[in-house]
Amino acid sequence: MIPQTTSIRAIVARFSFPFSERSIEAVFERRPFAFCGIISTGEPRFYKNIPRDQQEWFSSSEIRGCDYAGVDWSTISPLDEALVEAMRPCEVVFLEMISRLEWKRSIPYSV
Repeated sequence: MIPQTTSIRAIVARFSFPFSERSIEAVFERRPFAFCGIISTGEPRFYKNIPRDQQEWFSSSEIRGCDYAGVDWSTISPLDEALVEAMRPCEVVFLEMISRLEWKRSIPYSV
C-alpha cells in the first residue's frame, strides 16, 4: 500500500462489470478508505478490501428516481445550508458518475 495519512471517503458508482470491478479493487488495495458509498444496479455487492461496516450500497435507479421509501428521516443529521450550497458544483460530477455508460464499455470522465 502507498503511504497516505488521510483515509478517503468516496462514492463509487457503477463499477459492476468485471473489468471495472477489478479496476476499483486495485485502487482499494493501494489507498486507505474510511468509507465507500457504492451506487450500482442489481443485488448489493461489497468490496473485499474495505471492511463491510465502512461500505454502504445504494441502488442507482432509486437515486435517479428519487425513491427514498423506507428511509428513517429521523436518523439523518440536519444538513447545513451553506455546505449544501457550496457543494452545488459537485452535483454535476455526481450525476455524470451515475449516468456513465458502463454497459456500453464507455466510461468517460470528462466533466
